[in-house]
Amino acid sequence: MDSHKYWIVVASKNHVQNGVLGSFMQACHGKASPLRRLQPDDLVIYYSPKQIFEGEEKCQAFTAIGRVVENSV
Repeated sequence: MDSHKYWIVVASKNHVQNGVLGSFMQACHGKASPLRRLQPDDLVIYYSPKQIFEGEEKCQAFTAIGRVVENSV
């Protein structure tokens, strides 16, 4: 049986793209405790309601998928 979990994270598309380019994930507006629940091999899917965090332009799409490789926050 799989021991990893599946997570959906909601973040603006531009924040998701920054993380993809830098090989990190950002979520929870800088709060560390929710991110500490992720473990190596967990799968993360990003949904982006907006293109830019404080913008109005909608995205409403899944924008990234990845696997957690380390659990340092």
